[in-house]
Amino acid sequence: MTNVLILGANGQLARNTTPVFLRDTDARLTLYLRLSNRLQNPNPKRVTIVEGDVLDREALEAAHVDGATEWQTFRRVTIPMLAPVLTVVFVTMVINVLKIFDIVVNLGIDTSQPGGQSSTLASDVYYLGFGGGVHTGLASALAVILFVLVVPAMLFNLKRISGK
Repeated sequence: MTNVLILGANGQLARNTTPVFLRDTDARLTLYLRLSNRLQNPNPKRVTIVEGDVLDREALEAAHVDGATEWQTFRRVTIPMLAPVLTVVFVTMVINVLKIFDIVVNLGIDTSQPGGQSSTLASDVYYLGFGGGVHTGLASALAVILFVLVVPAMLFNLKRISGK
């Protein structure tokens, strides 16, 4: 599933392309706009609406007036303004990385063995647990680690989608 970020999502281009993305693709959309109350969420399962202002010149100019360097302005003003979008993208990418088990197993037969070039945590659990060896304990431990990594991201997304 592809992730698409639309900045200025209340503009005419975004209003015309959002239905097309939802109808013709399986993409997840993140709509970033200044006033989120102006936009209805067309599909809460696939669309995330984030409110913020990337072009807040006053905050950037105030940082420069206060004597901040370019790096300090970027680190302490720009990144916090983009934090909601960056968080959504980061969590979604972590979940997608953990879900690539089937691709690795089906396309990398020789290299997806534990320690191979395309080995992932999920493929290691599969090969160690069901590969005919006696490493079921190690496979169980890796499965617990994978579970501990996925559940917080899943709960975060569920909380974000439900709006609580």
